[in-house]
Amino acid sequence: MKDLDVLCVGGMVCDLLLSPVGKFIFDEDKSELELLEQKLGGDAANEAIIFGRYGMKVGLAGEMGDDMTGNGLIEYMHQSGVDTSNICRRGKTRTSVVMIQANGDRNFLTYGRNTQTFCLKDLSMEQLAHTRMVSIGSIHILPTLDPDLPEYLKRAQEAGVLTAADMMKRDPRVPEVDMQGIVAHCDYFLPSYIEALELTGKEVPEEQADVFLSWGAKNVVIKLGEDGCLVRNANECFRTPIYKTTRVVDTTGAGDNFVASFLTGVLKGWDLKKCSEFAAAAGSICVEKVGATAAIESLEQVENRMKEQGRYR
Repeated sequence: MKDLDVLCVGGMVCDLLLSPVGKFIFDEDKSELELLEQKLGGDAANEAIIFGRYGMKVGLAGEMGDDMTGNGLIEYMHQSGVDTSNICRRGKTRTSVVMIQANGDRNFLTYGRNTQTFCLKDLSMEQLAHTRMVSIGSIHILPTLDPDLPEYLKRAQEAGVLTAADMMKRDPRVPEVDMQGIVAHCDYFLPSYIEALELTGKEVPEEQADVFLSWGAKNVVIKLGEDGCLVRNANECFRTPIYKTTRVVDTTGAGDNFVASFLTGVLKGWDLKKCSEFAAAAGSICVEKVGATAAIESLEQVENRMKEQGRYR
């Protein structure tokens, strides 16, 4: 059992990146692509790669297909320093076709949700004794795991492990889960504004955060897109603006990069303002290249972006 700074739990997929894809692609018989690449993707996998780039000892838990595609992605994770001993191999690898528009926006076609069966019995409770933090890549990405998350996060906290969770918009075909029970056991809850709006019905981010704090979250970080982020807990509340970027090429994985960067700061003992600055800087770098993990190379790279824009603390 390896000692880990963070265990990322959630989805891992094969991303097939296509660019540029126009909005009216089906109105034309043929379209020319400038880019076609196959990469590792999925919320937890993206986070794990970025944690590793920052020098964190990181592991990944979830479900990967027992096929040629899965074999290649597992090998890539090994080369990236990610511990894969908590990954279950079965079925076919989930695949997402990522259609990237000229402005960097993207749409997804996915295959493989019906093959996912990962649940609490697949997670090692022994690993918790060797782990500093558990990060749930996205609530709603593994429907069979979601009902078990309150119990898993509760056990993690009882073991002295820090807990964090991001989320994604729930597919109507995915059953509703006990979100309050999940959030109650989160030391850090990091939804987007739209996700927070859907959960709380509140339009003001500060009011959204108050709801999550009332549910039991210790720290709430709401991703506000072009408006930066809001950080709130029982003692402080502040917003951090975005960083300037050269140009937006691809927004895929920007949220995952933000979350992994913010939580890296937490693991390093930084105050929340420095964590949010670091995460915002990382987000600005992420969107400058195609692919969720193509841009971030090191912690120093992100700190240099902070220094360049006069926001390094």
